[in-house]
Amino acid sequence: MPLIAVIVFTALIPVANWVSPTMVEQGWLTWPLIFLALAIGVRGANALTRWWSTRD
Repeated sequence: MPLIAVIVFTALIPVANWVSPTMVEQGWLTWPLIFLALAIGVRGANALTRWWSTRD
């Protein structure tokens, strides 16, 4: 799992919990947040890799 995804997901947990504690407790937001964090992490890692490989 990309480090960025871990950071983003960790940051989103208290936010989601503050917005809607019952939804978090029931697990409605847990999986969407995991997938969102993974998508952001993968995109960020790909962009970083592209930038790193194209620099001089």
